[in-house]
Order: sequence, then structure tokens, then C-alpha cells
Amino acid sequence: MGTKKTSELEKLIKEKTIISENVNLVRDLVNENAKDKNPLLFAKKAKEICVKAKIKFNVIDSKQLEKMNAGLILAVGRGAEEKPRIVVMQYNGGKGKPIVLAGKGITFDSGGLNLKPTGYIESMKEDMAGAATVLGIIKTAKELKLKQNIIAVMALAENAVGSKAFKPGDIFKAFNGKTVQIGNTDAEGRLVLADAMAYAVKKFKPKLMIDYATLTGLALHVTAGYAACFLTNKDELYKKMFDSGNEVSERIWQLPLYKEFSEDMKGDISDLKNTSRNKYGGTSSASAFLKEFVGETDWIHLDIAPVAFNEDKETEYSPKGGTGFGVRLTINYLKKLK
Repeated sequence: MGTKKTSELEKLIKEKTIISENVNLVRDLVNENAKDKNPLLFAKKAKEICVKAKIKFNVIDSKQLEKMNAGLILAVGRGAEEKPRIVVMQYNGGKGKPIVLAGKGITFDSGGLNLKPTGYIESMKEDMAGAATVLGIIKTAKELKLKQNIIAVMALAENAVGSKAFKPGDIFKAFNGKTVQIGNTDAEGRLVLADAMAYAVKKFKPKLMIDYATLTGLALHVTAGYAACFLTNKDELYKKMFDSGNEVSERIWQLPLYKEFSEDMKGDISDLKNTSRNKYGGTSSASAFLKEFVGETDWIHLDIAPVAFNEDKETEYSPKGGTGFGVRLTINYLKKLK
């Protein structure tokens, strides 16, 4: 009996060590200087991690994105020296259709021509936390040998100011063919995610899509930094993830995704705009935009803007800076899925 208990304890310690190491990996990536993790350098770092972990890895560069007509992510990256990329990582641990994890990877967000003011721009090296999170999750899943097929997709771009930067009022065509008019260049995360998610849906036909993004500052007003915002096209998905988050102290809270939010995102001379005609409910409006790019796929959106970066405080288990939020939550959630 004692030997059995020792074996179970050793297994638990090993699991928690793996999870903790990968939470710290995500924190380190988020805390790294923006100059050291532009789309090119971040993709190289991800490749090094995946090669070591024996995770299948592929980069879709800007030339390939042009051939794919992924006009939204290309638009966001127009003003930067290093062009956008979509990184695809694959772990096969089970049977059937995969779960796709998509991460927003804006390696620095100046706001573009709608420039962020002082007081908001200083921490924008953390705007790639969603991409770092999906990298941390798939690495953890591989090391724990979870019985799931998982695809992690990172949408990498730098939102810079320059003569080639995309401009408010212009219209661009997304990978799925929908046209989008730019209402504000600082609403760029939804653009890069839209192309990456639409590509993943078409390419991998997942049974579930989960995206992670520091998408809206307004999400912080909802949860005060104590939870991520959860939105979905299938309400039945909420409880299991809610419970999973409570068990590991990475909490989520559901916001509505009424059809009216989608109506507010429709364009006058384009299919969509990247800003809402309603000045309220910005977190739900941003989610309604993303919903246009997942089709009928079951989908969860996690706006981690309130919880991905501790700017001026620390918690019992998270220092200032990057928190690594989402790794423990998702691994606990994935373990519960059949």
C-alpha cells in the first residue's frame, strides 16, 4: 500500500513540475523584450522549443500568406520590418478530430496609426501572451502524454507605425473571403486571429477551437483582473471550463454573445468592420467579429487581457509581469474531455 501511495505521489509531483515549468516558460516569453521577439525571432524560438520537445512544427511566412489571400494578418504587419507569420504546431496523442488552440501573437502593439497614448503603450510587449500560451499548452500536453490530438496556431505580427502601415477606412479581404473595413488600427488582434482561425478550421476541421488573446482592455473593466472573459458559440461548453478554472485558481467568467453584437460589426461597404457601431460591450463585440471566422465549429474565446500580465501587482502564485495564465486551466480542462 505504501509503495502504491509513493508511486502516485511521484506521478503527481512529476505532472505538477511539468506544468509549472511550462507556466514559467510562458511568463518568460511574455516578459522578454519586444526587440527580441519580433515575428521572425519568436517563430525561431518556438521552433527550438518544438524541436526539443519533438512537436511537429511549420511556419507559414508572408509570401505564403499572400498566396493564401490572408489579407487581414498581412494588413496588420504592413508597417513593421519583420513580416507576419502563422506558426502551426501539432501533437498527436489521441484519435479523431483535433482540438485547435489559436493564440494572438502581436509581438508589440503600438496601436498603429491609431497610436496608443502614454500610460497604455508601455506594457505592449505582452500582447503576444495568447501565442505564448498555446505554445506552453501544447508542450505541456506532449510532455504529459495527454490523449488528445492538439493543433496550436500562433498568429504573429507587429503592429507598427510607418509609411506602409495599414490605415483606417481601408478594406482588406480575409482568408475566408470576407471583406473587413478598418475602423481602428488598434483593433488588430481580432484581425490576425481571424485569418489564423479561418485557416485552421479549413485545414484541420477541428472538433473544438479555443482561442487565447489579450484582445480588449475593456475586459479588465469586467473582471478587475481577477478572471478571464469567456465567450462561446455553444453555451454548453462553459461549465466544464468554469469548473476547471476554479480548481486551479485560473478563473473565467462568461459574457453574452447575442446576435445583436454580430449586427453591430457589419460594415456599410464591406462585410464587416473591425470596430462596432455600438460604443458599449466591446469585449462581446470583438468576440462577435471572431465568430465570423469559425463557421459551425464549436468555439471558445478567452479574452485574457485582464489576467495575462500583472503590471503593478502580484498574487499568491504569480509575480509581476507575465502570469502564464491559461496553461493550468487548459490542461485541467483537456484532461476532463473525452
